[in-house]
Amino acid sequence: MKKRYLTIFSAVLLMMGLAPLFAGSQGQYPAYSGNKRIAIIMLAWQDKACPDTRQNVVNKIWNNSQSLRKYYLDMSRNMMDFALPADAAPDGTVPVTTSSVYGPYTLTIAEGFDKDITYANVESYYGTGGPYLENVFPVARDLAAARDGFKASNYDYIMYVTPKGPSTGSVGGYAGVDDTYSHLYVMRQNYINHELGHNLGLGHSNTVVG
Repeated sequence: MKKRYLTIFSAVLLMMGLAPLFAGSQGQYPAYSGNKRIAIIMLAWQDKACPDTRQNVVNKIWNNSQSLRKYYLDMSRNMMDFALPADAAPDGTVPVTTSSVYGPYTLTIAEGFDKDITYANVESYYGTGGPYLENVFPVARDLAAARDGFKASNYDYIMYVTPKGPSTGSVGGYAGVDDTYSHLYVMRQNYINHELGHNLGLGHSNTVVG
């Protein structure tokens, strides 16, 4: 199993040590260059709303002064960008050169899902131990595909935004190192930027957890 790196309220921020990693030419650091496409898939439980609104997510990924896009443009010296989002065409397709936001989708029978998912039962369906709800990822992808034409192959990274479960505790999110996924329970700007750093291959400066 891949190592997981956790965002904990007391953790030293990943961003404090990033700048030197982006120095040099584009050819030296291919992971930190080019136009990256990211899909955000938002979920809600029956009794817990998605931790942020769609517009706030758009702002935190692309628009704000400290957005994910602005942060990594600065840190990469304009070598790496996160593609701007585009709305789906009438046939449900999205241009493959863009990023996209999907949802929020509520996991309830009333919303067309096959069962009601609540804070109390989410880990029994989708938990993988501790704070992790990774088994919800394929559910999120299937919903986004069925309702809005999502195709995983169109994106470099997928961020899942969901409420917490009972075992989540103080964890705000986690991500695979050198991987394509991140999972955010708390949509603070520093958490978003931090977790995408793990996808780019960056670990914590002090402690590995997991």
